[in-house]
Amino acid sequence: MVNAHVRGVNAYGAPVWHLRRHGEGGVFDTMHHTQQLRLRHFMAHRDRPYLG
Repeated sequence: MVNAHVRGVNAYGAPVWHLRRHGEGGVFDTMHHTQQLRLRHFMAHRDRPYLG
């Protein structure tokens, strides 16, 4: 399940997608890769204060 946040829209107003992998290089892989990059960035900077 992926909540596709849209800038300026709260999570309750954004669509939720149920993604399934149907081969390599599709939407599932793109979303998974993006989440991995965000997680790595967050973990590298988690000690910094959030500035919005």
